[in-house]
Parts: sequence; C-alpha cells; structure tokens
Amino acid sequence: MKILLLTGGMENGGAETHVYELARELIRRGHCVILVSMGGRLADMLSKEGAECLVMPTAKKTPRAVFELRRVIERIISEKKIDVVHSHTRITSSVAFFVCRKTCVPLVTTAHASFSYKGAIKTFEKWGNAVIAVSQDIGQRLIDEGRVVPDNVSVIPNGIDTEKFKPVENGERKSVCFLSRLDGDCSLAAEALCRIAPSICRRFESVCIYIGGDGERLSHVTELSESANKEIGEQRVFAVGRVTDVPDFLSRAAVFVGVSRAALEAMSCGVPVILAGNEGYLGILDENVMGLAETTNFCCRGEAQIDEAKLEKDVLDVLGMSDGQRELRGKYLREYVKNHHSVSETVRQTEQIYECVSCAEKAQKGGVLLGGYYGFDNLGDDALLRAAITRVKATYPDTPICALTANGKKDSLKFGVRCAKRYSPTSLRREIRRAAVVVFGGGTLLQNGTSRRSILYYLSILLYAQKNGIPCELWGNGIGNIGGRYYRRKTARALSGCRYLEFRDRASAKEAERMLREFGSNIPQISVSDDLASHLEPCSEERLSYILSRLGLDRTAPIAVVAVRGTEKQGFKNVMERHVSVIAAEKLTPVFIPMFPDEDLELCRNICKRRGGVVAYPLSVSDAIGLIGHATVVLAMRYHACVFAKRMGTPFVGYGSEPKIERFCRERGGKYFTEIV
Repeated sequence: MKILLLTGGMENGGAETHVYELARELIRRGHCVILVSMGGRLADMLSKEGAECLVMPTAKKTPRAVFELRRVIERIISEKKIDVVHSHTRITSSVAFFVCRKTCVPLVTTAHASFSYKGAIKTFEKWGNAVIAVSQDIGQRLIDEGRVVPDNVSVIPNGIDTEKFKPVENGERKSVCFLSRLDGDCSLAAEALCRIAPSICRRFESVCIYIGGDGERLSHVTELSESANKEIGEQRVFAVGRVTDVPDFLSRAAVFVGVSRAALEAMSCGVPVILAGNEGYLGILDENVMGLAETTNFCCRGEAQIDEAKLEKDVLDVLGMSDGQRELRGKYLREYVKNHHSVSETVRQTEQIYECVSCAEKAQKGGVLLGGYYGFDNLGDDALLRAAITRVKATYPDTPICALTANGKKDSLKFGVRCAKRYSPTSLRREIRRAAVVVFGGGTLLQNGTSRRSILYYLSILLYAQKNGIPCELWGNGIGNIGGRYYRRKTARALSGCRYLEFRDRASAKEAERMLREFGSNIPQISVSDDLASHLEPCSEERLSYILSRLGLDRTAPIAVVAVRGTEKQGFKNVMERHVSVIAAEKLTPVFIPMFPDEDLELCRNICKRRGGVVAYPLSVSDAIGLIGHATVVLAMRYHACVFAKRMGTPFVGYGSEPKIERFCRERGGKYFTEIV
C-alpha cells in the first residue's frame, strides 16, 4: 500500500514522534511511505529508514501556501498512485480533503490534541473519511461539537517502541526528570519543579533535577533553574534544552514528571511517573488512576491545576521509596505500556483503518446499488446501511457500491461508499441503469401506513430496475400493513420480479407470500433471517467505561436503557413513562438513547427531567449497542433498540403502535407492553 503522510514540523514533540514511529513501522511492514512536512530531525531519520520525504510549508495558512500544498498533494497522488492519505494537522487535513474528494482517494485524519473550534477554523476545518483520536476525550469532543459523526471516530492511542524505550541495566537512578516542549501551553510543570527544587535537594542530597525541552519558555525556565541553584548553593537543577537521545535521558530518572507521550516513554523505561501538565495534575501514576489517565492520553485534562505543595509531596514520596519499591512500580508501568501502547499494535489498528476506509468510489457500471431509508441520522437506519455495506463486500467482493441517501457528499464521508441523492429523479435513474444489482438493505420499506409516497418511491425503484433488466434483491426487509388493492397488486408485481426475497420476520414473509399468490405472476425464493443490524458489534469495554463515566454513572451501577419515539401516540408515551418511574424506583438509572434525535431528543430530555436519569447523546451505533448490552433491561419504542437488545442478550420490552415492534417482541423472546400492564 502507498501511503501519503501529511504533518507539520518533524523536529521534536509528541505528535511528531507519533508520525515518525507510525511511518517507520509501516515501512517495516512493507508499505511505501511518502512524507510531506516542514522537515526536521525526525524527517531526516525517516529518510534513512526508506521513506520519501518532501519539505513544504505545511503549517502556513496564506492563500499562496495553501494553493501550493494542494497542488503538490494532487501531483503526488497522481504520480505515485497513492492508496490512502493520512493527515496529522488541521491545515493539511483541510487542504487534502478537497484533493482526496476530487481524486477519490481515502483520507484519514488523526487528532492529536484538543483544539478550539471557532472563527475561521470552524468555517474551513475538514476531516477525513475516518478520524483517529489518540484518546477518548479528544474523540468525544470532536463528536460533541459536531465536527465528525460518532461512527467515523476510532480511538487508537499513542504507540511506544518498547525495545527502544526500555530499562537500563545497572543504571543509577538518582534524578528527577521532566521532558516536554517548553512553550506557553506546556511549561507549568517545569516551572513548578524549579520552584520546589531547593526543598527536594535539601531532603535528598544526591538528587539532581533535569528539565529537557526547548521552546519559547526555555529562557524563563533557565532563569528559574539558576535561581534555584543559587538557593541550593550548588548546581543541582539543569535546564538542558533539546533532548535528542530520549531513552538515555530517561535512563537516569528515579521519577519522571510530565504528561502525554513523554510520560508513556518514561513508563516504558520502567520509571515511576507523576502526571503534571498545563491541563491538570493527577499525581503519582498507579493502577488507581490509570483509567482516568488513559482517557485523556495521560494529559490530565479536566483535573485540578498543578499544586506545588502536592507536587513536592509526590516527588518526595517516590524518592523516598526503596529501590525495590520503585523497581516494582516501574515494572507495572512498563507492562501496561507493552499491553496497551505498543507501536506494533497501534500500527496494526491503523492499518485496519486504511483497509476499511473507502472514499467515494468513481462512478462505474457493474456495482451494487443499495436502497433504504438512509442518511437521516437515525441510528437504526445508519446501522442497517453499515451492515448492508459489510454484507455486500462479503457477497459481491471487489464490487463498487453506491447507496441512495439523503445527502450524497456528506453521507459518502459518513459511510465510506459513494452515495447518490435519493430524491433526485435524474440521479436515481442514472444509478439504477448503472447498477449490476439493486438491493434493498433492511427496513420496513414496503408499507403505506405512514405515507403513500413512501411505498410508491420504493416500488418505482424496483419496477424501473426490472424494466431495465437489473436484478433486484431484498435483504432483511419487513413488510408493513399495505392497505388498498392497488398498492397490494403493485407490490406483488415488484416482488415477483425480484430474484431473492429475505425478510426479517415470519409475518412479513407470510404477507409477501399471500400477496404473491393473490396478485403475482411468479414466487421468487423467500427466506427469513435476522435483521441486518443484529450482526453489528458493540463498542469496546474501554469505550463503554468512558461513556458511563461521562454520564456520571458508576460501572457497577445498574441501568435501564430507554428508547422513546417522539412521534408515537400520547397513550403509548404515558404507559412507557409510568414504567420508567417504576424502574427508577427499583434503583435502576434510566439512560435515554434518542435513536432518531430529530424526533426523539426533546422527548428524552422532557421525561428525564420529570422522572430522572440521563440522556446519552450523541452516540455511535456501536456505543448504543454497548450501552444496551450493559443494561439490566431495555424499554423501547424504537425497533432497532429491540434488535440491539436481542443481539446483546438483554431483556427488552417493546411499546408503540408499529406492528414490527410487536412482531419482533413476540417472535424473538421480548415482552410487548400489554403483557406487563
């Protein structure tokens, strides 16, 4: 695979080292890597590893610089036949976004930090087909601010080369070490160390304090270190500037003070760590705070600011440990890095993103056209499209995919396949004629209970495809109550022309067979299978723990997931609300999931205010499945909340006037509300 990496400077820093380690490991795995950056020491090292490195002013925002960068990216993609572009800064992502959309090359973006989102940045900021966040809180902020859709975010933590960063045999560890850029946003811990240095050095006569890193605050830190040395009476505090050999620098440490990637590298070297930075203070790193540290990429975001008295106490506590105690703590930290932050695992997960992500494919004949109620930000229908795409790739490998959705360009980024506007007659006819097969992937599409226009829309797709000799298939569909002889005859005619009919419940299959026997000219193969979305996976346990923490819920506290339907009849809403009161009285915390936010979110918030609980929003499909799997019971007016509950083995109760919910509950082992009133 040919990979184009885009980033800023490559001199030093956590994000820069991340890019270096990623590129080096990708090369070792046989990939061709081209790096466009502002150059620097790490870029020079990558050139020796076999990467092709080009120097460009990638951090400049002037129109001329942006235009030149865009031209270079487009030329590289064309000449080098790039398979995927991976950007690591917001500027390069925004520039590459338009080039990648034009050339149909997938774009992956990594968010390394939590940046502001306002002004011109908000207007021009663009993200890739897939977004990698190095921690849960960074990914969640992108979701909360609406910058990316939840399903497109993957959390892949920093990877550390544990063979490069490892404990040194027989090394003397008598120092307190700090390592970071010394700019205004990351120098507070270094300055605090200088101020408490006299007290530490009086308690431990052989201890020295080394502060590594350069930046705009280096001169100020140097002044503080000199002032501390005067107070001590000898040279014990050293502001050493830029550190090029980080493993050697860390090998002398008895304790490391700092955050982020530098803290992980110290952990890999078996050094006890005190987490302290500009964004907060967490103190001595051990198993009690490890989960909290992990969610912020070991940056302490959201924690109290550095307290010099606490920092001094923690440093003295670690220095006061015996060699054996420090060694034991160091072994635990190193094992944690090996298990959770190895560079090989980070690159393996990144490779999976490269393989899975797919930008809008070039329009071509012979593909699969997916039809359904897609692109309306409904979790259930989003789940169906993702499941349908996965099935197409397994059933028709190496075949182009196009989905009919509400918003072509937006949904192409969201779902990773080419999307066409479902309401454009011209686009619709063109995509049908271009297709090799038309597939309705899930949903109760054939019904006229909510709208006559809906059933006529889907029937027209099937009949037009059949008229043009395009085979049609239904996967995991449901059939609602189709009223009127005209609509039943027209539906039977469309179903007769299909080559394969698969329904998600027995009642739909029987209804289809009745219409075909009454009005149809042919009865295709009919089967009954699970809903397409029943095969989707939940989020990871780490992600679930983070979601519960954000909701203010303890991991061990029982919850009940509630999925309301904002457009449901008031009588059904009243019944569900009474049941929410009952479960709240039973010490189960109601967690409201708005499956279709446009319709459900306001009702979720109103019931939550009256009956207690929390609203979980926004969520990805996998997040919702994970929460439902963690729940004690699910109360659902939404069909796919029942599907997810069945998939995760969680007891569920269905409510509402939609026949599909009652069918699913009775066929799949759930309760329908009339059975518990």
